Amino acid sequence: MARARHRFRGGAPDVEQGPVRGRHLEALRACALHPLGLRRGAYPSAMPVLVARGLVEEGPAR
Repeated sequence: MARARHRFRGGAPDVEQGPVRGRHLEALRACALHPLGLRRGAYPSAMPVLVARGLVEEGPAR
C-alpha cells in the first residue's frame, strides 16, 4: 500500500466556496503545525475537501 502525507500549501481559501470551518479548519491547522506532513489517515473526512480546494497537497511519504 502506498504511503502518503498531507502538507499545508498556504494561500487564501476561495471566496466562492465559503470559509473553512469546524473539522476542516482543525485539519488545516494541524497541517500547518506539522511541516513534514500528516499521515494519510489523519482527518479522513476533511482532507479530501482541503485537497480539492487546493489548500493541502497530498504527496509521497519520506
